[in-house]
Amino acid sequence: MRYVMDGKMYDTETSEVILRYKTRDLDVFLFSAKFTPCDVYLYKTKKGNYFTLKVLPDRTITNVVSEETVKKILLEHNYDKYAELFGPLEEA
Repeated sequence: MRYVMDGKMYDTETSEVILRYKTRDLDVFLFSAKFTPCDVYLYKTKKGNYFTLKVLPDRTITNVVSEETVKKILLEHNYDKYAELFGPLEEA
């Protein structure tokens, strides 16, 4: 799929999925709220940009993410992938 964000085209067919993880999305409607389970895919484009796809039952949400945000996501969900992309952290 192709998505246009910030005046650029992001293509899931030509980008690399670097992480897939499960989370919950907060859905607020009037005076009620519920958490909906969803899958999030973190992509890296050929030019080194990052974006996410959050797949919900009724829609897909796309976002451009910064390298700093990517680092935080990877540190939370997959340290090995973090080390592969950005190098290992200093040992304590």
